[in-house]
Amino acid sequence: HTLGKEYPESPEGHSIKERLVQLSDIISRVSDSSVNSVVASSYLSNGDFWAKGNKTFMIDDSWLPTVELASEWYDRVLQEFPKSDAAERAYESKLRSLIGSGDRENRYGVKQNFDLYMPQVLSTFAAFETDFPENSSLQAFRYQIAQEYWSHKDWTNTRLWLQKIIDKGAGTATFWTETAKARL
Repeated sequence: HTLGKEYPESPEGHSIKERLVQLSDIISRVSDSSVNSVVASSYLSNGDFWAKGNKTFMIDDSWLPTVELASEWYDRVLQEFPKSDAAERAYESKLRSLIGSGDRENRYGVKQNFDLYMPQVLSTFAAFETDFPENSSLQAFRYQIAQEYWSHKDWTNTRLWLQKIIDKGAGTATFWTETAKARL
């Protein structure tokens, strides 16, 4: 805080100012942790249980580029905290967002626009695999990628990704290797 006041035009001063704004936002979102009394916290919890409203603000995300907005936040983690636990989680969350889901009316990610999002899925997956080659969810994401190719009747890439699962399994029978074999 002092650095930001005494040297406001320095790169460090600018950085401190940005972090203080971010920290203020974080503190306001986790304000429950500032209640020191266990009894008071219990009362608040009981009141929250009966309250009709939600503790979070509702945001109408219609017409917003939700996948892009999510990706921007995950990319910040990947840039500022590379190869950390947070980066590992950011990769997983970004891939889930890019792959997407939804029903017929409310699709997003690859399920909404294969041509736009599949290249992003593939590049994010490649970076994830490079940074965290032992991550246990890699096989599940390989299968998700294979499924997306399957749903677009791209049999060549479906086979390629299913075979990757089997190859990475190195002869061990797992849920993903056996499911890939069954699909092939």
